[in-house]
Amino acid sequence: MLSKSTGWRSIVDIFRLNRYGGTVLTMLISAIVYAYVYSWWFSIGFVLLLFTHEMGHVWAAREKGISVTAPAFIPFIGALISFRKLPENAQTEAFIAYGGPLIGTIGATTMFLIAWFTGRQELYWLAILGFLLNLFNLIPIAPLDGGRIVTAISRWLWLVGLLLGIGFMLFLKSYLMVMVLLFFVREWRLNHQDDGNKKFLLRSISKVNRAKLNQAEWDKLIQSLMNRSIQLDFHQFCQRSDRIVYTSISLPGVGEIKRLPEGQLNGEVFEVQLKEVKLKRRYVRLKMQIYFRRSFFHDNQYYQVPTKVRLAFGSAYVGLIIYLVSLTYYCSQVLADHPIF
Repeated sequence: MLSKSTGWRSIVDIFRLNRYGGTVLTMLISAIVYAYVYSWWFSIGFVLLLFTHEMGHVWAAREKGISVTAPAFIPFIGALISFRKLPENAQTEAFIAYGGPLIGTIGATTMFLIAWFTGRQELYWLAILGFLLNLFNLIPIAPLDGGRIVTAISRWLWLVGLLLGIGFMLFLKSYLMVMVLLFFVREWRLNHQDDGNKKFLLRSISKVNRAKLNQAEWDKLIQSLMNRSIQLDFHQFCQRSDRIVYTSISLPGVGEIKRLPEGQLNGEVFEVQLKEVKLKRRYVRLKMQIYFRRSFFHDNQYYQVPTKVRLAFGSAYVGLIIYLVSLTYYCSQVLADHPIF
């Protein structure tokens, strides 16, 4: 899954230890959870299939010079990455989105070939799971990959994705599709504002070393918050090393307490308020409210894609779906008389 939403981004931040430390940790947690419900061979195989899919996005993003987060795994939801720097056009967005199902399909096909050569039934089941995983992600509705890919084909396909999503939700009782539909509605609203004056609010929490200020200064700060909010200094800048726009928030006497990349905060900040200070044993927890006017995700120029490129993406999209459906059907025929669960 490929996300541009700050809601998903906050989930990613929870698990980030370092560049890939959070990925390893969440992979391990997911494998343990799946093993508790199913089996170890299933859980490890499934997590590896998810990892292959997400690394396809990472590879495609690097090809386009777009910075993304390391993958974060969430049990029974899957895995996702978020943009640190947003794509400049629909063509780039579609390319990065297509990378996940493409590399994920290669991973599932590898599993299928191993199963075919060895005859091991459990590997056939994992191959089917990999094919279905990538098929599900090709449903043309954001935040699924299919919803990103069809931005370079035709946005009318979002309607098809919406109908499919509602069908999954009603007939399969899919809680995951309920979440997908909610995020689709949220992103649709954000992308279709009628003016640039609408104000948006992002709540953020920062932890600061308690030693940055002495006890009397912290007490004074807390006392001043009893009846009102405190305005914080901020500035936005572009870092030359990665070409990402950041918003830096500072507290007097402490310095920078929060830095938000454009993938998490896409807009022009006009006010930052400190709402709460809580003293912990070793750190101080600061709760802030950030007000900004959104720089629209897209305008009409964003969706200007040459006809040849639309046809290329359309052919690749449909071709991948046909391939996945065909291999899923073949594997199901092989396993028709070999139930494993």
